[in-house]
Parts: sequence; C-alpha cells; structure tokens
Amino acid sequence: MTKVDVSNAEQVNSWIKDTVSVFGRLDGAANVTGIAGGDGSITETIDQLAWEKMIAINLTGVMICMRAQLPHLTVPGGSIVNVSSTSGLRGLPNNAAYASSKFGVIGLTESSAAEYGKKGIRVNAVLPGPIDTKIFREGEAKGLFNADVVSAGTLMGRMGQAEEVAKVLVFLLSDDASYVTGAHWTVDGGYAACGFYRAG
Repeated sequence: MTKVDVSNAEQVNSWIKDTVSVFGRLDGAANVTGIAGGDGSITETIDQLAWEKMIAINLTGVMICMRAQLPHLTVPGGSIVNVSSTSGLRGLPNNAAYASSKFGVIGLTESSAAEYGKKGIRVNAVLPGPIDTKIFREGEAKGLFNADVVSAGTLMGRMGQAEEVAKVLVFLLSDDASYVTGAHWTVDGGYAACGFYRAG
C-alpha cells in the first residue's frame, strides 16, 4: 500500500510511475479520494483555508491523478472513473465548497472524455448519493445530514452501501462498458431522480 497526497503532483507522479514499473501497464484507474467537511457555514462565512483544502483534494487532486495516469493508459481500451457526488448536480446548502468541488469533477470528466474518446480511452464519473460511510456519519454528527431524512428522500427508502457504489465503478472500468464515456452515473437509490431533500 502506498500513501499519497493527491494534491501533491510530485507524489502522484512518482506513485503512477512506480505502479507502471511494477505492473508493466495501466489499463484503468479509479480516482476515489476525497474529503467531506464543512461546518454548516453559509457562503459569506466560508473559511478560506477550508475552501482551498476542499478544492485541492476533491478537484485538483483528481486532475493531478488524471494528468499522471493518462499518458500511461492502454490505447485503445484504457478507462478512468472519477468519483463525484449527487451534490455535483445541484447545490448543497451550508456546504458550498464540497458541492463546488464535485460539480468540478463532472466538468473535468466530461471534458477529458471529449479529449481522449477518439484514442479509445473512456472517462466516466460515479455520483454516489446517501451512502452509509464514516464520512457521512461524521457529517451527520455535525448536523449537516440526517440519515432518516435522507433515507426517506430516496426512492428505495434507505441509504446505500459502499459495495453498491464499487460494483458500478468496476463495471465502468471494465470492457462491459466499452461504449460508455463522458457519462455520470448516479448510485443513489433514486435520490437525484425524486429531488433532493424531498422528505425534508
């Protein structure tokens, strides 16, 4: 296991170079690293350093990883999947930095898909909705989310599990998704389809 700061280009470049050196090739990459956070502030009171950290990891970090990965991807056939969020589709009150970073991941994904499609490299995004993770529970403890309200706001009446997101991510990386690129797939139990905070 290698510990890497995705906002540090030198570390990421070294990590990808070492990975290719060990395995001889890079067929696909999943850019999953991200942070949540926020303290419930509205836009006029956002802490500058907190904003910069969120963007540096969640958005710039994805770009740095992609920039290091793309030159090594198998052509044709290479695939990248970036993790955004359903918060990248609409605003997230009291957590604008997080939503902004996830909007950016979708834009980066679609732009890169257009740049590399003719080379046979696919770039897609997965948008998890309410998933029962440590990050979600930490946000709930801060009063940013409520599991019962969020669950009621999905079409399936429950939160998702990390494994359910992982299965979609693996599909998008695989040759089974050979004609899928520039897409953003929600994995949210219908949360985006029925409207955010429907039950709130």
